[in-house]
Amino acid sequence: MPTVRSFVVEPSVPVLVAALRERGLLADVQVVPVCGESDVRLVTCHEQGEVTVELLASLAVGPSADPRDAVQVRGEDRRVWQAPRHDAPAPDVVAFVQALLTGAEQVPYLRLG
Repeated sequence: MPTVRSFVVEPSVPVLVAALRERGLLADVQVVPVCGESDVRLVTCHEQGEVTVELLASLAVGPSADPRDAVQVRGEDRRVWQAPRHDAPAPDVVAFVQALLTGAEQVPYLRLG
């Protein structure tokens, strides 16, 4: 029988997953060990969409005012954005993710790469 590991992620992540799913988006949390650290991402897309947005998260920690990073993925093209802060209201984060998914020209956050 395979071993199932569970992780506790930062408190805002389950709230964001629920809010994104309420908008009809696919949303899931991925936790992958990379070089001894846990890489935590909230991955969101439309069911038949060509674009995926990965919000970088962390394992359970206290509230943080730091901005999170997001990766907009379209095929082989990856663009990194400074996303809303970890403690931002869920509607602000959902609006940001939807803007990246739809390819909106005006995203009120800094593109990092």
